[in-house]
Amino acid sequence: IFLGWASDAGIIADASNKTTTFTMPAQDVTVTAIFRLEEFFDGGNVTVGFEDLPSVSKSDFDYNDFILDISTSLKKITEGNEEKLKEIKFTFIPKARGAGNNGSFWLNIPKNTFQLSGGNTASYVLSITGSSIPADPSSPMSSSYNPNNALNLRIIPWAREALPGTHNHTNTWDFDYGKNPPRPPVAFVNSVVTAELTIVFAEPISFDFSGYDPFSGMHGEGLFYIPYLKVYSESTGSPSGSVTHIVNEPGKGLDRRIITVPIEDGWKWPEEGIFICDAYPQVGKSPSGIPNNFPSGWWLYPAVSGQKGYGGIYGDGLPKPY
Repeated sequence: IFLGWASDAGIIADASNKTTTFTMPAQDVTVTAIFRLEEFFDGGNVTVGFEDLPSVSKSDFDYNDFILDISTSLKKITEGNEEKLKEIKFTFIPKARGAGNNGSFWLNIPKNTFQLSGGNTASYVLSITGSSIPADPSSPMSSSYNPNNALNLRIIPWAREALPGTHNHTNTWDFDYGKNPPRPPVAFVNSVVTAELTIVFAEPISFDFSGYDPFSGMHGEGLFYIPYLKVYSESTGSPSGSVTHIVNEPGKGLDRRIITVPIEDGWKWPEEGIFICDAYPQVGKSPSGIPNNFPSGWWLYPAVSGQKGYGGIYGDGLPKPY
């Protein structure tokens, strides 16, 4: 699938259009056409970013309140002319936390996503590394799995534990803006907590991933699972407290407070307080300021010098524009 054009010099009239014009600079230059293979993203390897405020209208849409990578690897077995699914392994690695609220990351696999027949069975094992939070009784670490029922599991028990720090800007700014003048640079912090979830089918099953396209929409619409965030107040010290609200709650429909982007393209998320439509100008917004138009490959085109959001993505080594 064509994503766009890229060049380090010259002018591309419409970088997201297959048919476009290019103005050459004075020197030789390489123009690259960017494609992705459908099979490569078969399981849906995505970076997921959350806004954690209770409503869309109150969100600043930097999508960095909690960010994690979700990778899937599939074990398939060929039977005759058909490839069947034997095992799915999810890997979860938190990447950033830019929020005062606390959060607990969960995964939902809707009922009837998979079909078992003829006495076939399934089971799962969830392994969480680095967390001292006690297991949640509603989310066993291992169990049999009946796809006729939804599977809901707590994956990252406490975002603040996974990405600690004395402030609420872990991996969401390049400079320490708490100092005057800002003190460069703030080093990237690896997550203390990671997780793996493995689902195994006793007998391989037929399953067609072509019905799912992780990038058909940027709010998780094309995933075969639902990533969601249970949010707690800043004063809550552990996930044993009361949930104030849930972002991308299963069964509630489209939630613009979540964003999904390809892992493989190395997406640089907006820095703290930088509106995604400024950091990535191809992203359109509604009259009320809600990001609502994410063209194919938008994440490949951050703001450039002269645009409002230039310097506003994490990892570019530049001071924030505002």
